Amino acid sequence: SYLRCQVAGICSRFPAVLADLGAGKISLCVAGKLAPRLSEKNQHRLLPACHGKTKQEAEIIIAKENPASLGKSPANKTVILPLNEDFFAVRLPMHKNLLAKLQRCAELLGVASMQAQLPELLEKITDIALAAKDPAIKAAKRTARKNPRPSKAEHMIKAVPFLTGIGVGAQQTPP
Repeated sequence: SYLRCQVAGICSRFPAVLADLGAGKISLCVAGKLAPRLSEKNQHRLLPACHGKTKQEAEIIIAKENPASLGKSPANKTVILPLNEDFFAVRLPMHKNLLAKLQRCAELLGVASMQAQLPELLEKITDIALAAKDPAIKAAKRTARKNPRPSKAEHMIKAVPFLTGIGVGAQQTPP
């Protein structure tokens, strides 16, 4: 209801917003994003620039128009919300350079669709970073190298002890 009240306020100040909403040129969400930023000075540029745009695209247009507002926008804050005991929803605004790095990591790690498999990608990247930097994981790897696993042949001999004396060229006693 807050969004509708916000949009009603902007429609009373700028009738063109109401006309664009009625014509389907902008959505209710886009009008809500425009509400705190639209002014007499920028309405003739900003409103047409947002025609046919999604909420996220409109946020970018609005931020370009008024970069100082970007830092104040709740859309620019990282938000982590618990969904249940095991899962969280994360909203993470990022620079295009970081997005490009994530896309490159997805290619290198064989993640077909970064957007659809973002949790899987982030888990793989985190595992790689922890393996490289976490002292506890490094210590566990060193311990594993000091105590090597038995070879496959040694493992089979231990698993099947009655084969220990049998081999090629071994003397077999008649029954």
